[in-house]
Order: sequence, then structure tokens, then C-alpha cells
Amino acid sequence: MSGVCSFYEADSSSPPAVSLPPGLIPTHKASIMMFLERVYGIEDQATFFRILEDAILPDLRAATTLDIQVNASENDMALALNRYIGSCVLPILTNYSHFFSDADHASALLDSTLNTVYRLSKCQSLTKGQMDAVSNFLISFTNQLRPPMMTKLLRKLTHDVPVLNENTVIPLRVLTSYYERCGRYYSVGGWGSYGSATEEEKRLTMMLFTGIFDALAQRSYDPELFSKALPCLSAIGCALSPDYSLSNHDDHWLQDSSEDFNGSYNPQPVDTGRIKLNQNYDVTINRFAEHFHDCWAIKKIDQGWVFGTNYDDERKTHPKLKPYHLLDEESKSKYMSPIKENLKVMLYWGWSLEQDQARLQANRESMRRRMSKDGAHHGYSPKPFDLRNMTLTREIQALAERLAENSHDLWAKTKKQELEEIGGGVHPQLVPYDTLTDKEKRKVRDHAQELLKFLQFQGYRLNSSDTDINQQRRKSGSRPSKDKNSDGVGVSATEKRFAYSLLEKLLGYFDNASSNLMETRPSSRFSRRGSYSTASEDVKFFAKVVLPFVKKYYHAHKDYFVGKAGSSTSSSLASVKEKEMTASLFCKLAATLRTKITAFGHDVNISVRCLQVLVKAVDARSVVKNSPEMVRASLLPFFNNAADDLAQVVDNLNKGRFSHVKGTITRGATSLDYVHMVLLPVLSSMFDHLGAHNFGPDLIVGDAQLACYRILNSLYCLGTSNNVIINRDTILSELSRHRPALGECLSSFASCFPVAFLEPERNKFNRNSLMYGIEEEKLAEHSLEAQGNLRKWVD
Repeated sequence: MSGVCSFYEADSSSPPAVSLPPGLIPTHKASIMMFLERVYGIEDQATFFRILEDAILPDLRAATTLDIQVNASENDMALALNRYIGSCVLPILTNYSHFFSDADHASALLDSTLNTVYRLSKCQSLTKGQMDAVSNFLISFTNQLRPPMMTKLLRKLTHDVPVLNENTVIPLRVLTSYYERCGRYYSVGGWGSYGSATEEEKRLTMMLFTGIFDALAQRSYDPELFSKALPCLSAIGCALSPDYSLSNHDDHWLQDSSEDFNGSYNPQPVDTGRIKLNQNYDVTINRFAEHFHDCWAIKKIDQGWVFGTNYDDERKTHPKLKPYHLLDEESKSKYMSPIKENLKVMLYWGWSLEQDQARLQANRESMRRRMSKDGAHHGYSPKPFDLRNMTLTREIQALAERLAENSHDLWAKTKKQELEEIGGGVHPQLVPYDTLTDKEKRKVRDHAQELLKFLQFQGYRLNSSDTDINQQRRKSGSRPSKDKNSDGVGVSATEKRFAYSLLEKLLGYFDNASSNLMETRPSSRFSRRGSYSTASEDVKFFAKVVLPFVKKYYHAHKDYFVGKAGSSTSSSLASVKEKEMTASLFCKLAATLRTKITAFGHDVNISVRCLQVLVKAVDARSVVKNSPEMVRASLLPFFNNAADDLAQVVDNLNKGRFSHVKGTITRGATSLDYVHMVLLPVLSSMFDHLGAHNFGPDLIVGDAQLACYRILNSLYCLGTSNNVIINRDTILSELSRHRPALGECLSSFASCFPVAFLEPERNKFNRNSLMYGIEEEKLAEHSLEAQGNLRKWVD
């Protein structure tokens, strides 16, 4: 394990570079930074990035380290550093955030800055103003980044955000801004020049949504936290394509996070204690150790260094500038230990190394050796193999990055133990790998990449177990139609869709909330102890999260549920089951609102808006064609209930039961408030939707048509009421105030009704009319109420 430290301590004799004189404290730095920025400004991107990397990023990382390693609330230096960052550094970075756009050449620096500031947001010693500065910068920063650069941060957020504590408020704001801006990137068609999201990015998005949604459902209602989580939930849900199916992948990063929820860094390198290397690797290990020593030596010689018995930075003498076989065993071990460790880690991750002698011989004949520009020094002329022109595949590059991160974690674990043994302390690089700068990552990254190139040069074929499985599947050409879930039950491709799983959850929450609302006693509104304000947690979650989310989700993906085959708006359409579930959601919410409108309180308005959006996502033609039982059990009762409620209101007005109409005795579906607040908006939206898609001939037939006739009659009676029938000025004024809404509902009704209701004598020639070909033997096909009315019309 000690050999891993050689990456960071190979040149430990040279003094570390500092960006500012050691005498400057945070207060001095703040004055200098503000003076330079206000007087000279930052003119170009290169200068901005140089200041960020050399002066600002080390201070940001120091603040996170001090907050965790020491009691920052009692440490004057930590508090001063926080003030300097919150009042000076972050505002400057926010003002110049436009420099972060079109900066692909500095992607490593941007990645390090993003992860460092996110880690800073978890610090417990920050004040509210400083937290706001962190939040504002992260939002401005991420608004300039290309979506693929957010992948590493999304991996962390899938682990951190579902906890939903005080540290998740900033990530929720950042995610909301990001997904609102980049929503089209995750859709089917992609987002312009950025293209479309990769499989991993979509998977992370779905995991984020599921984690936040489930966490909100399981915790008690917190107004501040829920107000931040709901926009984030809606932005993520509206961004992800409804037909996306979650696939199985190796999410090792999710379980093996080296960072706690509070931001403390606990390095967790791979435990390779049980991995044993074959002796066949010994020759390769010795050869690479010599090769890597020669690579280091040739760089030193080209920089003017020479051999010397003692290390001298001024004279540029180094005692290790000699052939590898002349080094002592301790120096050789520092080269060989990290090589062995990396090979063990590769075997632990399921990689196989198979050597091909023919490939090795071909590489030796074609490979050249590098030579020093200055020739031999004291008889030593290092000649490493020139592997600079060898290229690594994307998969091998990802492996090199994982090996570099594991090497850093291994070094950090050792360094942390050493500091604990001497009573504690801090180290500038004792931070997560992704917060290191590109210069700091270069040593471990170059070693990992050079090792993988050398293995391929030695004729080794590197194969991952996941790659082998995918290749076997492609060769076999078999694509199973169903996967197996945890219970061994077959799961179809439709059931794996994001929209399908979401609708299943929503229906479950609807059922739970509806059952709890039904248990509330009607008389409890007259009792302070039995007030509706003491609703259960699932009812609060239903009203504060489910209903607003459903409204935004169906508004964003309406075309998915009612789009036509071959339309340009969507390449995939909802399945029949998803359309049935949407209709079921609408009917259940409408029935619950009608039965217990008083239990909704101030949430009636959002419930009505949710119904208006839901009904516009119902594919009536598909539901009628594929699920006639749902029409009879859900949609037809909705029409009948609306007709009954309107008829009862008209009857109460004609008979002078004004206490019933105003809801003084029983406030419910027979009051004018229910008609004006719920029925008129929902019916208008439904009729508009049916007319726009020509669903009237499919749905408004049979008994549903009869109910619509009754609705038409009641609406006309309400719209033409006058003081001759009603002698209450308050009711007349209320009816007059809502008469425009009545007119809109009637016009919407006329646009979708498939029968010429103003010319009833022509209905017997209309195939969509109840009167078409009516005969005595066909009357039995309708309900008893319909039979009575039809006999009157026939007579």
C-alpha cells in the first residue's frame, strides 16, 4: 500500500507551489480580489480559468476540508474563509459565469469546480447568506454547462437527494433549473446540437425522480421542503420521455460512494486482500516497473536533471536517475506495489487478461523506443517504449479513470490513518477524487493509462465480463420479450416504461387518499377537534404533491397519451393499458372530489385544474374500443353524476330550497359552489377535448348521450333563470356572475355533441343518435331511465 503514495510524493522534495504569499489571510485575499476585479476586471476566458485553478479552487477545497476536519463553528480561520468565499469569491464567479460556456477544452477544471462547490454546499458552518451565494453560483454555473458534463454530479445526487434533509435544498434548486433548461435533451428527439441523452443519463434521471417521489411519500409534510421538492420533481418528470424503460446496469458507483451525506470524505478503496496474482504476471510487472521508471527518468533528463548522490533542487541532481536494476528494493517496491494493486483491482471488477504471444511479437517488431534529447548521462540512457501513439477505447479509458480513482482512495486511506496516528491534521489532497484539479489527477491517471497501454503492448487482451455477456447476446440474436422482476414474474416492455410505473404509483396514492377522505365524518366541520385540517400524511402528500405533479406531467406529455400514430410530435405512443389508467385517474379524482369536496378545502382549485388537464389526456376512442367495461364502470357514472347534480340544483332552485343551493345545510355536489367551481370548468375542458379530437361519436352515444341531454337541459335552465323563478338577489347575482362560464360550457358541448340537438326530428336518421332505428325490442338494451325517456320521444 505504501507504493501508492509514490504518485503524490515522487517529487516530495520539491516545495509545493502556492498561489499567494503565506502571510495572506482570507480578509487580505478578499480585499485583493475585489480590488483587482473592480479596477482591472477579467478580460478573457484564459485569465479567468487560471485564477480559478490557481487561486480560487484551492480555497474552496480548503473550506470544505476545514469544515469537516475541525469544528468550523469555533475555528476563526474556517469562519473567515467562509466569509471570504461567500462575500467575494462566489459573487465574482457568478458574475463571470458566461466564461464557463464553450469551454470543452477545460472540462476537467469545470468538473473539479462543480464537484468542489457542491461539496461546499454540505458544509454545516455556512450562514444562510453564504448558502444562497453557493446556490446562486451553482445555478449560474450549471446553466452554462453542456448536459453531458452533469453526469458525474447526477450520480452523486441520486445518492444524496433522496435523503431530503437540510443539505438537499440547494441540490433541489440546481436540479430544477437544470431540467427545466435541458428538458428537450432527455426527450425522444433530442436537443439541437447537444443531441439526446445517453442511456446512463436517462437512467440517472429516472432514479432521481423515483428517489425523490418515494422519499416525499414516506416523510411527514414539511411546507418549506415540499415547496422546493415539488418543482424539482415536476421538472424531472416532464423532462424524461414517458416511454423510457429502465434497464439493468452495473451501478457500482451508487453503492460504493466514498462521501457521506454530510460531505465528509471516507475513502473506500477496493479490498483486494483475497485476490491472488498468478506468477505469470511477475515478468510483466517487472517490465512495466522498469518502463515507467525510464519514462520518469527521460522527463527529468530532458528538464536538465542529472544524477547526484543527494537531491538538490537548485543544482537539479537526483539520486534515482540511474538504471532500474541499480535501485534499492524500497524504490523498486514503490514502482511495483501500485502495479500489483491495479491488476488485482481489475480482476476484482471482473476483467480478464489473456496474453497472445503472436500479438506480443508483432508489437515488439513495430514499436520504437524513446530516446533522451541530451543523450546518455553518466552511462545511463533511458529507452522506454514509445506508447504515446497507442489509443485506448472508450471502455478502456473509463477503466483507467476508475483505476486512478481507486488509487487515490487507497492513498487517501493510508494518509488519513497516518494523520490520525500523529493526533490529526489535514492534507490539501485529502478530498474526493472528482474534486481534484486536472494537474493533481494527472499522476495517477497517467500511471493507469500507461499501464493499460503497456498491457496491450505486451499482447494482453482486456475483456470485461459485462462486455462478454453483451457480445454473446448480439451473436445469439435473441431478444427476450420479457424480463424477470425480483419475484421471478415476467415483466413486459410496456410495464417497464417510466409512464406505466408512474401511473401505477399514482393510482395507489389516489386509492389510499380516497379511502382516508371517505372515513371523514360530514359533521366534523362543526367540531374544532374533528376538523379536516388534521388530515393524514398521505392525504397531505396527495394534495400537495400528487395533484400538482399530475397537472404538470400530463400537460407536458399530453401528445403521448392522445397522439395519433405516425404524428411528428411523438415517435412513441402510450399503450392501451396506460390510456386506461389515465381514464381511471380522471374518474377516481372526479368521484372523490364530488363525494368529499369539503375535505379538500383550499386544494379544490388545484384538484379542478388537475381534472382539466387529465381529461385532455384521455384517449376516449381507444378506451371505448378496448375497454367497454371501463366506460360502463367509470366514464358513464361521471356523466350520470354530473346530470343528476345539475338536475338537483335546478330542482332546488325551482322549489325555493335556497339553503340547499347555497350549501348551508349540506355542502356538496348539489350546491352552486360545486357547479361553478368544479362541474363547469371540468365539463368545458372535456367537451373541448372531445370536439378537438372528434371523440364525440365514440363516447357520447347510448346512455352517455342521454346523460348529456340532461346536462344540456340543466345548463340551459341555469343560464336562463330570472327573478320570476328565483326571488333571492344573492343567488341571482351569483348566477349572473357565472353566466359566461355557462355559455362557454354550452358552446363546448355543441362542438362535440354528435347529434343535432336543436333539430330533434332529424335524429332518427343519425347513426350516432339514440333515436336511430329505435324499435321496441331495442329499448331493452338501455337503462330503465333511458327506456322511459325514449318511449316519450317515440310517442
